[in-house]
Amino acid sequence: MSPDLVGALDRVLALEASPDDHARLAAWVRNDADRAAWLASLRATVDADRPEVTWDVERAWQQVAARRAASAPVVAARRDASAPVIAPFRWRLGAAAAVVAVALLGVVSRGWRNQRMMPEAVTRTWIEAPIGTVRRATLADGTVVTLAAASSLTYAAQRDRREVELVGRASFEVTADSTRPFEVRTAFGTVRVLGTGFDVAAYAEEATAMVWVRHGRVAVRSAAHHAVVELSAGDLASIRAGVVTRERATDIASAGAWRDGILVFRDQPLSQVARELARWGQPLIVDPALASRRVTITLRVGALRAAAPQLALALDLQARGDSLVMREK
Repeated sequence: MSPDLVGALDRVLALEASPDDHARLAAWVRNDADRAAWLASLRATVDADRPEVTWDVERAWQQVAARRAASAPVVAARRDASAPVIAPFRWRLGAAAAVVAVALLGVVSRGWRNQRMMPEAVTRTWIEAPIGTVRRATLADGTVVTLAAASSLTYAAQRDRREVELVGRASFEVTADSTRPFEVRTAFGTVRVLGTGFDVAAYAEEATAMVWVRHGRVAVRSAAHHAVVELSAGDLASIRAGVVTRERATDIASAGAWRDGILVFRDQPLSQVARELARWGQPLIVDPALASRRVTITLRVGALRAAAPQLALALDLQARGDSLVMREK
């Protein structure tokens, strides 16, 4: 681990991390099951040492090393037993482990901040939707959340507020409570609920986060700026390079179609389509020369094995297994 990464991890554990620190660690574990397992083991150490209020990073690493030497690490996420898994598809351990590890950064940071600063008891819930699955759950306050594939969140209910740390994509139907604001925090920024149903997409590997409002209102603030942008029903906002941009959604229903097993792509580059399909357990290998080709297509989650031939037909390309290449003349 480089000095920069050591410093980033140290700041995460000390609750002093910047969005760049979280992004650096997320990139380090992405698609690397061993690194993801290491962070999962580190979280186990955090839980074991929860009574302490200070962090000794070197000691934590030593404990992790000792545990891994005693037995092989198991990458496992704490699951909400009441949250049924629906629409299961193929599981790919390496990428899923990386998703779990990215989520742990937010869990550790928020959990230790609450322990240090909030003396009252705090109820925490951690939920994960592995690659190729959708998970629906009801939080302690009655809010219904649906997680898209390759996503996770942690929920903390406190006396004066309700907070969600989200990595990936989720749909919320928030229970109104004027005494306790509801906030969704991501690496890109924060969505403060003013009584609403909305969707958030904030995958760490993407350059842009998106917020769609189905009904009600939300206030969106980027991680880089304090300016707040309010959205009403039918609005969408993008957060890119620290700037929040609001516009009217032309097809708000398509943004949540994944909940019904349908993936809708509207004028999206093939590189984006490939990343989304990977989250649903279907690899798509795109010739680099074709990565920027844009497509509008609707795919069924239950029939993604046919995604490459469908895309090839739509773009006059050739499908070779899970790959897309130029058509031979």
